[in-house]
Amino acid sequence: MRSSTSRLPNGETLLSVYSTIAADADRLMGSRRNWLRILKAAFGDPGFLAVCLLRFQTALAQHHLRILAKMLRSLNLALTGADFCIGCVIGEGLFVPHPNGIVIGQGATIGKRCTLLQQVTLGVRHAGRPDITHAYPMIMDDVILGTGAKILGGVRIGNHASIGANAVVLQDVPDGAAAVGVPARIIPRESPLALTAHSARSGDDR
Repeated sequence: MRSSTSRLPNGETLLSVYSTIAADADRLMGSRRNWLRILKAAFGDPGFLAVCLLRFQTALAQHHLRILAKMLRSLNLALTGADFCIGCVIGEGLFVPHPNGIVIGQGATIGKRCTLLQQVTLGVRHAGRPDITHAYPMIMDDVILGTGAKILGGVRIGNHASIGANAVVLQDVPDGAAAVGVPARIIPRESPLALTAHSARSGDDR
């Protein structure tokens, strides 16, 4: 049974939004973080701007201001190329080096301190099928999703796992494991492919 997840609290307040954004900024700036740097990053870094807009979108949706939340979603897509559907749940410490092409489905859950590279997609396996119940991915904490990775259906990506570039994941990935290929397969952590997948840490491709 799925339990430990990094859901944001239902009673999101403006103060908790700022707190979450501060945790996101830690991934970008570390000990150099202050509110002036955060403000500069929000206007000068497309990835961090995408994360900030997501946080306010989430807060508006949780307060039943869905029209305003939808407007922020569209603004985010127009400015950064990232599409975070209303209803997705994303924990603090999110790091997005390049937001272009990221699509996160409405039922997807992402844990704390995760890294999303460009073109990542989290969605259902059978889009356009209203006759079936759709399941969305659950991404646990400290996960790296490589460029172009596709996580589809009700799969669980374990803590500290890494998904390689352009992988299509249709099955659960254990804690600390790496997955590569189409469809994705689990590979030993000591293999060269796994080491490549695990190398996409904060700031590595900036």
